[in-house]
Amino acid sequence: MITFSFLWDCIDAIKSRLQAFHGDGGWFSTTEADEESEAAWRTVLIEEVIHIMQIIFLQLEASTSIPTADLLISWLGLVSEYGFLESVSIVSVL
Repeated sequence: MITFSFLWDCIDAIKSRLQAFHGDGGWFSTTEADEESEAAWRTVLIEEVIHIMQIIFLQLEASTSIPTADLLISWLGLVSEYGFLESVSIVSVL
């Protein structure tokens, strides 16, 4: 049986990464950062979000339990707030 507290933590982890993505943060301070390092940092954040989402879906697929309505509403709120990543654009560093 899956523990839904883990899924809550995953949703919170996605939120924190998306908030950081839209913020001014990064690996370096504002004076040290350059465009390439900022693009790499933002790319890594989105990759982390993708991996966390994969974990969520695999956990739900492996579970025989039905998620709670609160958990589903939290997920849908996150998806709605960020337009399911529609507004996120990644600059390729390759």
